[in-house]
Parts: sequence; structure tokens; C-alpha cells
Amino acid sequence: EDNCVPVYNSLVYAKALADHKIPYHALFPFGNIETIKQSYPFTLVKEEVIQVTKEKEVITSLSKQTYDRILISTGASSFNPSIPGLKKEKMISMRTVEDAIQLSQIIKDPTIHHAIVVGASMTGIKVAEVLSHANIHLTMIDLASHIFPIQSYIDVANQIENDLKAKNVDFYWNTSIDHMEEDIAVLSNGKAIQ
Repeated sequence: EDNCVPVYNSLVYAKALADHKIPYHALFPFGNIETIKQSYPFTLVKEEVIQVTKEKEVITSLSKQTYDRILISTGASSFNPSIPGLKKEKMISMRTVEDAIQLSQIIKDPTIHHAIVVGASMTGIKVAEVLSHANIHLTMIDLASHIFPIQSYIDVANQIENDLKAKNVDFYWNTSIDHMEEDIAVLSNGKAIQ
């Protein structure tokens, strides 16, 4: 539990942190893990759970514990497509507080003038807003035909896209990055973006 981060909304707060709108400690409105435990006593199991039984037991490779109520939080991770030629230090995900801190450092770098966001989801759009506020020209790339292909109506997606285009964001739909050649992204449709 020493390095366990308290509850926070990564999608909302990470953008605000990267955009320097809130300080780090404001990410955790419910306090740290110990403060939360005082109000809502719980046991945090960080080992791999092997079985949850109908007798209300949680069995791990190290222990067996009983419970009255259980919350199963499996966590999540970003999907990072494998892109030949992409150097690891040139890519960040946007999922955690650490990612937001890294993005906030990147936008301070005066040598960065252009960025590519792969994925036009809510997270991609939030990153686009941060980069746009930092006057970094942005290109968004997605295999879909528009923003939020499953989550929104096409007219709503078109409005969001138009709002972002007004902020100097370019879009490439129905394509992906095939490979990188130094600082040039070669798309699956043959287009090269620097």
C-alpha cells in the first residue's frame, strides 16, 4: 500500500494537471489511502486473486480472507500499438497521473512544435486540448471514420471535429501509422506527416 495512489478520475484530472489548472494534491479529493480507510474501512488486496468463493472468501497465492462486501477493480492500461521505428522516448500514453506529469513537462519544451495523437477518443480529444493550449500543432489519426464512432451521433462528432479544426488540429481518418522514419510518420494510406 506504500505506493498506492488514492482514488482519482484519470480522464478528468490528468488533463487538468497537464494543463496546470490544478496542483498535484488536488487530484485526490478524498485524501490519501489512510484517510479514506478511516471513513470507509477496507482491505486492499494487491496480490493476484485466484478465487472468490460463494462462502465470501478471497483466495490469493499468499492468503485467504473473508469479506462482507467486495469491490473488484481490475485496473486498466493504455493500448499502445506497435509502430516500427518509433522510439520509446518519443511516445507517451495518457492513462495515469505520471503520464499527465510527463505531458505537462513535454508541453513546456520550446523545441516541440508538432505532435500526433493516435486515437480520437475522449482521452485523445483531451490531449488535443492540452496541446492546442500550448500552441503545439496537432494531428489526430484514427482507424475509425470520425470522432467517437461508437459513443456519439455523427452530427455531434462533426461538431467536435470542427471545433478542434478551428484550433489548428488536423485529422486523418480510416488510417494508422505504418512506421516512423526519424520524425516523420508514414501512414498506412501512404501520407507522410512530420
